[in-house]
Amino acid sequence: MPATRCTTLWCVLLLAVVASWNVRAVVGFDFVAMDDDINVYFNPHLGPPGAATLKWMFTDAVYMRRYIPLGWLNFSIVYQFSGLTPVGYHVANILFHVANTLLLFVVTRRLLRRWSGVSDETWGNVCATIGAALWALHPYRAETVGWVSGLLYGPAGSCALLAVLAYLNVLDHPAGSPTRGRWLIATGAAYLGSMLVYPITLGLIGIFVMLDAAEWQHGPAGKSAGAARPISFGRLALEKMLLVLPGIAVLGVTIAMRIGADSFWAKPASLRDFSLLQRTAQACYAWADYLVARWWPVRLTPAPTRLLEVHPGDFVFLASAFFVIGTTVALAWRRAWRWAALLWWLAFVALLIPMLGFMEHPYFACDRYDYLAGMVLSAAVAFVLVHVQSRWRGLICGLALIALVGFAWLQQRQLRAWENMDALERCLIDGSDSRAFLSMQFSNWAKHHAAYGAPDRAAAILAEGERRCGPGPWLDEARAAVANTSLGSALHTRMAMDFSRAGRSVEAREHFRRALLLDSGLGAAGINYAVFQAFAGEPLDALHWYYQAVAGSRDGVPSATRFRVLGLIAEKFFDAGQSVLACRAAETALHDAPSASEAEKLQRRLEDYRRAADGASKPVARD
Repeated sequence: MPATRCTTLWCVLLLAVVASWNVRAVVGFDFVAMDDDINVYFNPHLGPPGAATLKWMFTDAVYMRRYIPLGWLNFSIVYQFSGLTPVGYHVANILFHVANTLLLFVVTRRLLRRWSGVSDETWGNVCATIGAALWALHPYRAETVGWVSGLLYGPAGSCALLAVLAYLNVLDHPAGSPTRGRWLIATGAAYLGSMLVYPITLGLIGIFVMLDAAEWQHGPAGKSAGAARPISFGRLALEKMLLVLPGIAVLGVTIAMRIGADSFWAKPASLRDFSLLQRTAQACYAWADYLVARWWPVRLTPAPTRLLEVHPGDFVFLASAFFVIGTTVALAWRRAWRWAALLWWLAFVALLIPMLGFMEHPYFACDRYDYLAGMVLSAAVAFVLVHVQSRWRGLICGLALIALVGFAWLQQRQLRAWENMDALERCLIDGSDSRAFLSMQFSNWAKHHAAYGAPDRAAAILAEGERRCGPGPWLDEARAAVANTSLGSALHTRMAMDFSRAGRSVEAREHFRRALLLDSGLGAAGINYAVFQAFAGEPLDALHWYYQAVAGSRDGVPSATRFRVLGLIAEKFFDAGQSVLACRAAETALHDAPSASEAEKLQRRLEDYRRAADGASKPVARD
């Protein structure tokens, strides 16, 4: 095996192991009531892939503010294997995290080979590994890996990276060639796929333009005699239009859905309430923050409150605008190194455009919004490192290792915020000094525990909130909301019954199971789950849940219900060839017969069960 290929394989293996090992704890994390409820466990439409589920994914324009059919499909596929158990979603998040780390390594290697002008491929592999590891181990990744709803970002990122790889292949072929056309189609398909997963990749078209600019200005490093000739500007513009039109269509649908949001989602802020100048100041702050703060990622919170109020005349907003505009102008002077830096800067700016909250107020510059832009900065680091002279490379590797260990430690700390709802709310509260935001979080936290049958815990949380935020209307409203909060187990039971009536037994069974995990004394859920398990061919499990429901039900199970459910279980035991168990279930059921006729009917079936049991127990005659 050539030395370069061996180094590449070792780099890939190292990245996969380090990226997955550092986030392994998320497998044991729970759902949190921050979008996981509406996306997954209280989503009345979600289930395994099927006709009804797929129809909803591709036609719904009400439930979600964004058009994300492939994002829903991703959740649906995981649901097929994990149901309403969070572990499957967390495993999928880890897999996408590792896959995108490796894809970023591959993309960075391709970029280094094409434009770095450095012939030492082993050192190029090392630099690409450092860049990919900086992205993978950064604390900003904790949100997209530790949060079940962060599963939207992983597949969208995978499609985006595949689109960039496909476009790099486009650049390898001359205009008009069939191979270039096929790679353009592949680029467009991957780009459209990323938009349909989650429209965070609108700015990806800017990456394609930056790649064109790099090719137009420099061409591939070490250009050979057979390299493709430069393509006209008009041809490049036409290609971009073909790539961007599907994305514009998805964006148009998404904006229409956002503007037409129903009462569940707040309407976008109007220009009267949030002016164009304020939106621009907010965008400049976010651009500067994601560039500067990522190198000192401390006191991270899933909902930073710095932009709850935007006053463009304040120093922080003026400084951010000066930084963004000044950086762009300074880099625009066309010296060689500045040209390369300008392309990296514009790529970073373009990818963040969809994440700047132009339609949102209040807006939270969340860690997850750095997902794609962080890849650009990590690849840029690799480009800087690859030009380091050989005598300094050992020192650079040592410093990089120290930085990566520090990032990995901070990432593990940040991951703990997503372990459960208590950890998340504590992180949100400790990371904010806004009284209005704190009171909202204490209220949400208390309602969560009330819904999960812990009123004492809810009362303790509101008491802490009163100490932190003081009394006021918010506290009265929170106490009233807690008193009227529906129990989560009851909501799951209601959803299970709805799915049952719709004939979607898999989803019904999952919601019955979830209801019983929350409240084992819920008789209706236990009985219905026993029925579903019986029809699923699991009579022994059905019998277990039947007895648990009867023994633990606070309201009692009616005798007629006990009779019919046990009779069903007996029949399913008989169908499974377990005649002795069928006899025992039927004999027990007879004690609760609601009428003589029904008792007589079950008695006749009991005789059939006994004959079958006697026949099975007789020795077989031998010649």
